[in-house]
Amino acid sequence: MSTTENQPSNELAFFYHPSMYTASTFGPTGNQQYATSFAQAFVNVSAPNAITCFAQTEPMFHEFAELIKPYARQETKCSWIRLQEYAKLSSVGALFNPSPAIAKLAWQRRHLGNRAYSLIGVAHSLPHHLVQDALAELVIGPLEPWDALVCPWESTKKAAIRELAAYGSYLKERFDIPGDIKLGAQLPVIHPFVRIPEKNDELAGKELRETLKVEDSDILVLSAGRFSPLTKANPLPMLLALQRSATETGTPTHLALAGWFESEAVKNQYLQSAKEIAPLVAVHVLNGQDAKTMNAAWAAADIYTELNDNTQESFGLSILEAMAHALPVVLSDWGFHREIVEQGKNGLLVPTTGPLPGLTDDFALLSSLSLLDHQNHVGLASQFIATSVSDCAQAYSSLAKDKNKRLELGQNAKATVSAKFGGNLIVAQHQYLLGELAKIRKSTEVEFAPLTQSTTAYPTRLDTAVMFAEFATNTLTPSSLLSLDDTAEAAIASLAAIEPLAFAATAKPVLLPLEELKKLLTLIEEKNTCAISDVTIKFNSDQGRALLLSILWLSKMGLISIKVPALVASK
Repeated sequence: MSTTENQPSNELAFFYHPSMYTASTFGPTGNQQYATSFAQAFVNVSAPNAITCFAQTEPMFHEFAELIKPYARQETKCSWIRLQEYAKLSSVGALFNPSPAIAKLAWQRRHLGNRAYSLIGVAHSLPHHLVQDALAELVIGPLEPWDALVCPWESTKKAAIRELAAYGSYLKERFDIPGDIKLGAQLPVIHPFVRIPEKNDELAGKELRETLKVEDSDILVLSAGRFSPLTKANPLPMLLALQRSATETGTPTHLALAGWFESEAVKNQYLQSAKEIAPLVAVHVLNGQDAKTMNAAWAAADIYTELNDNTQESFGLSILEAMAHALPVVLSDWGFHREIVEQGKNGLLVPTTGPLPGLTDDFALLSSLSLLDHQNHVGLASQFIATSVSDCAQAYSSLAKDKNKRLELGQNAKATVSAKFGGNLIVAQHQYLLGELAKIRKSTEVEFAPLTQSTTAYPTRLDTAVMFAEFATNTLTPSSLLSLDDTAEAAIASLAAIEPLAFAATAKPVLLPLEELKKLLTLIEEKNTCAISDVTIKFNSDQGRALLLSILWLSKMGLISIKVPALVASK
């Protein structure tokens, strides 16, 4: 794969920032893993001639290129569009941003026209206050039917719609708007995907069991991924249920925590809790970000479990990974889990009970007042999602006592992810979405937020020259008169001294090149005094903005004077 600048593909550009992607094959967060694996799968399955990276710096561009390089064809070109060159996205067709924050990108696009390209975001981490603000911006931002916020699950879509509807209802009442407020962007549901191994590494699994001193007749329960009691799952119901199961069955039970902890303190809290309330369960901590260790863990385990109780959880990648490795899963019946598992067929779901609406409203208020940070907000709320410990223990016991049932559920689990969550299928759904958005963008006459003469492209980011129009004594106009304060030779010498100074450097990227500035000074001297309109005809039309800014800058540096022409009294 080769890397080039400014040679975009004709289909999809990826918005890249290191905070949104990861070089790790497992973690550190689900949204980072989702974004990375999708980019890799898209370039692999679609096999485009070119793929485009929309990034701020060249090092970021090369980071993205390295992430997708192992999955791209040798002849695939990876090209770079700088953020300030966003107009070039119109030659690509669509921009993928692995975040719900696409409204600001829509405001940016509006300078080019809403039909310049499509925007595709991803709904995740919905309880975060910044994400909720981003969702609200979808209601008032210039999103169009050729834009989409992809929801990984139906439950994600329903949650997002509830906030969008609540905010829309407020706006309708506040401004006495007749009829319903319509959302411009689409909300398609496209699931995450998982790479499906042909078979497990049974030898590595056997070696790991021997290392952990897990006998063939013992039960090894695996839980993987990011371990956070505040933003993933409170471990107490799992530990209590495993202790009950071990007591009931009399089977030596092991729990492998294969992942990473938020801190060493959190890790110690997990281990101490297990020691206190689940003494019959042998707990093992494995490095979940090591590919060899994870391959062994998937093969070694008898059961996989996650009792998520948190609204922060968005993708369920570790669950899909476990099912792809033919493990029977025991999950909390929570959110999107029931979109993956059919009870008793490809896994077991443990009932949960949540609070009556309004019962935890104070938590949201405390968060809005910054008295609770995001982690503690969702962590506090999750304390009141009751996962049935007795039902969970029964689920663990039923699988511990029945190897055939474990095998049956595991094979059915793998069949499920093969049929519904394979990379080829999910990329094909994204390709179909891209095609549909392109058709709508090019054909439909409907436009929710057209830019007219009476509106500004980005009303909350006004040009300072517009917002503070009356601050300056005068405004530069085509009839403004220009003259040198000294000779052109002296002005050019002063320019050479001023131009390298730090206090002058800020303006350089938007000024005429140095030689063109010298040309401008010479032209003004030749005319003695001239109007701006007399100067502009000597420069190319695409230099107009830089020319006018350069005139103001040269005046600020004391090299030219700008005067308002005298008014001629009418007779």
